[in-house]
Amino acid sequence: MTALEVQGLDKSFGGLRVTAAVDLAVAPGERHLIIGPNGAGKTTLFNLITGELKPDRGSVRLFERDITRVPSRRRAHLGLARTYQIITLFPGETLMHNIVLSLLGLSRLRWSPVEIAMALAQNPKVLLLDEPFAGLSIDERRDVQQLLAAIPRDVTIVMIEHDMDVALDFAERITVLHFGEVVVEGTRAEVVAHPRTREIYLGE
Repeated sequence: MTALEVQGLDKSFGGLRVTAAVDLAVAPGERHLIIGPNGAGKTTLFNLITGELKPDRGSVRLFERDITRVPSRRRAHLGLARTYQIITLFPGETLMHNIVLSLLGLSRLRWSPVEIAMALAQNPKVLLLDEPFAGLSIDERRDVQQLLAAIPRDVTIVMIEHDMDVALDFAERITVLHFGEVVVEGTRAEVVAHPRTREIYLGE
């Protein structure tokens, strides 16, 4: 069984193909990292998984259920939550009020998870994290790493990160995206040793 499975996912904006026949399979409880340089299509892939964008071709399955045509707001009820690279808190409210607003997002009226605590408050089965380390200090990164390590294994986590060094300790399996295509996938050791990874990140 897979917690999250993507097959042949294509998306183009005009003549620009941003995801190209992407395949991804994540096992229940897995910590899966998606890396790639800026513009690789990582956030677009998340938007396709959550239903914020509709794919041109391909499918998305959540615990074997095809959710490709399920509206974005309904996917939260099925156990899918995400954070965003650009945090959209309500600045005039306390953190607790922001979390409550996120929980209210599970109603039919709105769905708006905005960061890790809010996403976790929804008791997800699959949690998508979009660059949770972006813009953080060293101490803040350590705090986020501890938070992620404390998340129970009944929550499957897929995390986007463009800085491979920041997130390698988190990952059990890694997918490398480049120009919208999966170019390398495997264990941490396999991906780090792969020549395509070195080519993309180091220009070798």
